[in-house]
Amino acid sequence: MRQVQISRIKRLDSYLPLLLIACLNAPAGRADEATQPASGAGPTKLASSTPQFNDVPSISISTLQPSKFKQKPVIEPDTELKGSVSVNEQISSPSQLIGKLMESALAKDEAGELLNKKSRLHNQKWTQLFGRSKEMLQFATAYQGFETSSEGADVILEEKLKLKHHAAVELVKQKRADALHTKLTCAVMQIAMGLGLPDEQKRTQTIESGRQELIPLVGDADANQLLQSMTTWSRNIPVDESTFARDTWDVLTLQKKSKTMLATSVQDDDVVKSIEARLHKYNHHSQFARVAAKIVGTTTSIVALSPNFAAPAAQAAEFIFVAATGGPEEKKVLQEIYLDRRFESRFERLSQEVSLAVNSYNQAMLTHNPVLLNCSQSLMEGLTDTTTAAAVTSDSDALLDQASAKGFGDRI
Repeated sequence: MRQVQISRIKRLDSYLPLLLIACLNAPAGRADEATQPASGAGPTKLASSTPQFNDVPSISISTLQPSKFKQKPVIEPDTELKGSVSVNEQISSPSQLIGKLMESALAKDEAGELLNKKSRLHNQKWTQLFGRSKEMLQFATAYQGFETSSEGADVILEEKLKLKHHAAVELVKQKRADALHTKLTCAVMQIAMGLGLPDEQKRTQTIESGRQELIPLVGDADANQLLQSMTTWSRNIPVDESTFARDTWDVLTLQKKSKTMLATSVQDDDVVKSIEARLHKYNHHSQFARVAAKIVGTTTSIVALSPNFAAPAAQAAEFIFVAATGGPEEKKVLQEIYLDRRFESRFERLSQEVSLAVNSYNQAMLTHNPVLLNCSQSLMEGLTDTTTAAAVTSDSDALLDQASAKGFGDRI
């Protein structure tokens, strides 16, 4: 019997705290009956009044029952899932379409493969080291003669552009890209103008002339795709009739708005910022560096004229100083000429596209052409930003009259 009770206690270890709480909270009368038997009560009554572990306590514990629901896999092994995805294609604006056409035009450019090959060659470490060695050899022996000045004249006049170093490759690539972008912009504006014409015959002729302008640049398939995209875009543009009720711009207003747009587009252009940062490497020296360079150059040149052993040492010191400061000065000036020509190419492109956008907007207001109007505004936003484009197309001169500090490329 004791073994059975001990085994029950072991099985009820987790219930002992609750049973103790039940015993402590038991009524006093029941406790007295359990400890002090009444008169005449026999052993049977005492045994029956003694609480046993198998009695139901005052606090019952609910028994955990297994779930009545059978567990099933979420997806059967052989189930085939079917569904559909709906994609809302966003209609591209004309400025975005021009960017896509640029990628296609550069890929179809015949000279593009040669330019990329030359660019990869001149970007290698050993090629750069070889070029720097040639510059220092020219400084020490002047073996090239008139080559440096002759190359500078060729770059300025654009008579001969040899792809013999990285600066020349960058200039040729940018000039071709800028020319392609301007041609594509004119063709897209021509198509936009045709899409907004009410006369069917003139509409067809104008659109076809713009498409024919695109075919040599991007191919027939891309030209047709652009025409389809422009047609879809023209059907979804908002038309505000109050815009055509405004007065058209006169000559002075056109010039003022064009100058404002051009100044903003030059300051925000990534290529112009890159050229500016590279040119700052040459003109942003500290005053200490400038004075130190003058002292070192003058001292080594004078000492090199001495007849004793100090002359070779001075020449070696001058050679090391020139090599450590970026090479000979004539080579630095030649690099600056290449960068200047790159800026002129970008400035010419921005100037032409700004003039095209502003004049086309004014013509659209004059002829009530909503497609050309919105296409011109989209081109303005691509050249500058939404705020500047809205200020240029509005009648307010608040932004146009703001005087800006002179910065790089402020040649207007």
